[in-house]
Amino acid sequence: MSDEIEVILTPNVTEVVVPEGNVLLAESIGQLSDVNITSLQDTQFLRYNTSTQLWTNENVTFTSTVSGLSDTTISNPQNNQILKYDSTSSKWVNSNSANNRIQITHTTASLNTNQTEEFSISGFGKSYALHSIYISGGAWLRIYSDTASRNADALRTQQDDPAEGSGVVSEVVSSQASTFNITPSVLGHITSPETSIPLKITNISPSPQTYTISITALQLEA
Repeated sequence: MSDEIEVILTPNVTEVVVPEGNVLLAESIGQLSDVNITSLQDTQFLRYNTSTQLWTNENVTFTSTVSGLSDTTISNPQNNQILKYDSTSSKWVNSNSANNRIQITHTTASLNTNQTEEFSISGFGKSYALHSIYISGGAWLRIYSDTASRNADALRTQQDDPAEGSGVVSEVVSSQASTFNITPSVLGHITSPETSIPLKITNISPSPQTYTISITALQLEA
C-alpha cells in the first residue's frame, strides 16, 4: 500500500522507509531540519541565527547589577542619580537629575605651608547653585568656571579680590575646620567644552595639612 510507512527490523538496525508524500514526525528538537544543537547543557535556550537560518543552543547569561549590562556605563554612582541615554556612546550612563542637591567630597594630598593643590570635581552638571563649602583646616579655596581662569589666577594673593569676569566663581578663607553657608547661593557654571569644575586650595596653616573638602550645590543644568 503506497500510503503506509514500512519499518524493516534487522539485528542492530532499524530502517524506516517513508513513501513519497508522507511526513515523518521528529521525536526530538535536534532532529528538526532548522535546528543545530551541539554540546547541549542544562538551562540553555534556542536562539535563531539569521545568517545560518538555524535555531542554535546557547547559554543563558544573567547579570545581577545594572553595571553588568552591555549597554550601560556606570561611573562613581551617587545617591538620587538617574540613568540617561547617551547617543554618542549608545550607552545608558548614570547622571544627576536636575534640581537635585548634591554633596561632593575631595581629599587632598598632604600640603606644606603655602603649598597649593589644583584639582577638579564633577557631578554638579553644567551649571549649579553653590550652597555650602566645608574645609577641614586652615586654607584658601578657590572655585573657577574653567581651567584657563584658574591658570590666569596664579599670581593673585589672598588679600586681592578677583577681578570681575575673571572666572572665579567663589572663594573662602578658613583659619580652622569650617563650614561656609553661601547666602545667597552663588550661581556657577562650567565653560564649554570642559565638563568638570576646576578648584585650587592653598595651605595657610603653620603645619602640613591633608584637607577634606565637601561642596554642596543644587544642580541647575544636566
